[in-house]
Amino acid sequence: MGKIRVGIVGSGYIAHYHARGLQECNSAELYAIANPTVEKGKDFAGKYGLKHVFSSADDLINSKIVDAVIISTPNVFHSEYVLKAFKAGLDAFVEKPMACSVAEAEAMKEQALKEGKVLMVGHMWRFDREVRYLASLVSSEKIGR
Repeated sequence: MGKIRVGIVGSGYIAHYHARGLQECNSAELYAIANPTVEKGKDFAGKYGLKHVFSSADDLINSKIVDAVIISTPNVFHSEYVLKAFKAGLDAFVEKPMACSVAEAEAMKEQALKEGKVLMVGHMWRFDREVRYLASLVSSEKIGR
């Protein structure tokens, strides 16, 4: 099996963290970017060596060139794009909050189960300075057992 081809929807601040992380990943590769401001998408693509730039999330999701998408857009678009990704046969990683309502979150969960797709929500604290400090206290047995 080859590398998982990943597209990112949205080229804002957090998208750069995802791009750098994917560059270090042996099992996946950043393959495409979608951003409504085409110049920002092209700048992002140039920075990370991408050949595929889309001006809309729909175009990327329906392109059939990626296996999964990272949704790093304003929160109001999370549910819409994740559901579209599942219908297109893609797995999805979505930034927090996963949705703007419990109903949207439930719909996302149900669609992932129905389609047999992966839905991962980016509730990530592992690399925050404070969390690393607390982990070092636990590892050194200064706190915890």
